[in-house]
Amino acid sequence: MWERQRTVEPCRTTDPTNPYEVGRAALEQRVVSVDTVPLVLHPVATSLTAVLNIVWGHRRGRILNVRSLRGVLAASVCLLAVPIALLFQLIVGSGAEMVLHLVGGVGCLLTAFAAFDFEPPRWLPWIGCLSIGAFGLTFLLQGISQLLDIDWLTYLAFQILGQQFETLSVDVFLVWCSATVLLMSHGKVKLFGICVMAVAVCVEIYSYVVRYFGSGAVSPLLKLVLLLPFVWLLLESSKKIPLPDGARKA
Repeated sequence: MWERQRTVEPCRTTDPTNPYEVGRAALEQRVVSVDTVPLVLHPVATSLTAVLNIVWGHRRGRILNVRSLRGVLAASVCLLAVPIALLFQLIVGSGAEMVLHLVGGVGCLLTAFAAFDFEPPRWLPWIGCLSIGAFGLTFLLQGISQLLDIDWLTYLAFQILGQQFETLSVDVFLVWCSATVLLMSHGKVKLFGICVMAVAVCVEIYSYVVRYFGSGAVSPLLKLVLLLPFVWLLLESSKKIPLPDGARKA
């Protein structure tokens, strides 16, 4: 796509029997590169190259790969949902909840696909995919309904899907996270995941108790604790794994 023509400018004649002359010739030899890429595309090409180098970890001959690139992307989007919503609120003056639903919904749907990057028991990825996918769809529909202000869509997103269905999908997702931490995670990330999931489960139990006794609504700040599993997901997904020899040669 981007072809590069290379031409070599010869140095002045040197004596091949003189090692000093040969060394000087090698230093003075200049390689001139003539790009056929238009000048305006140079920053684009440079940026794409930098992104690929970061993603695949090519540096000094070390070929590394993250455990789940989709998990890194999904967790990053979910964790950025709150800062983006707050920034939107500061700039526009309203609409933070709508932006939170839209960005968070997209992040959760991406997480549904990332669940298949964590292999053992075959049934486990489906639990994570369906649960967080249902929650992400609900969240996304809530944001779209706020954006378009459609009555029937608002009723569907908030009154039908946004009640027990949304709560159940979150609970099942926490079950998937807990099982994945215990079965597949290792080292310090596993210890962090256990602590995070313990806190998230306790917060979810507390919210059930508050709703059962009707003592009021759960604080929105307390609900932010449910973002902690995505911190673990980001750490677990970004683990560097060396590629096999066959992949290196390819």
